[in-house]
Amino acid sequence: MKKLIITLILLIPILTFAQSGLSVNIYQDARLAFVGDERGNSALTANIRIRNEWQGTQLKGFYIFVAPEFEYAQLSEDYYRYSANVGFRLNEFSKRFEVSASLGYGLIVRESISSKSFSMDGELSYNINDRFAVLVSSQLTQRTDIGKIRFSGFFGLRFKL
Repeated sequence: MKKLIITLILLIPILTFAQSGLSVNIYQDARLAFVGDERGNSALTANIRIRNEWQGTQLKGFYIFVAPEFEYAQLSEDYYRYSANVGFRLNEFSKRFEVSASLGYGLIVRESISSKSFSMDGELSYNINDRFAVLVSSQLTQRTDIGKIRFSGFFGLRFKL
C-alpha cells in the first residue's frame, strides 16, 4: 500500500501537466491475427491492447507520457493484462513519423490467478492527419503466467482526442 501511495504522489505532477494531449491507441497482435502460434491458437485469434495515452508538456523534440493499458487475448484460457506505462515520444524529427519507447508494470490474470509483470514497448507511428495515426509496435513482456519473456508485434490505430 505504501508503494502505491508513493507512486501516485510521484505521478501527480505528470498527470497535472497531461493537458497537452490525450489519445486512445488500439492494437492487434500481428502473429495471432495472420498465422496463429505454436500453442494451437489459430489465425484470427483476438489479442487486443487498448492504451489511453496522456501526453505531458511538449519539450524540445519530444514529450513524456503515461498510459494505462488493458490487453485481452482469446486464448485457450482467456488472458487479461492491466498495466501502467511511462515513456517518451520523439515527435518533431519528421512531419509524419513519430517514435516512442515505454516501460510498463502490470498484472496478468489467467484462470482467476494473477501475477505481476513488466513490459517494454517500442512504437513507430505514421500520422495520417492531426488526429489519426497508423501504428506498428513491438513489445517484450514478462509472461509470469507461463514463466517466459515473450516478444509480440502489434499493428494498430491512434485516435487523438
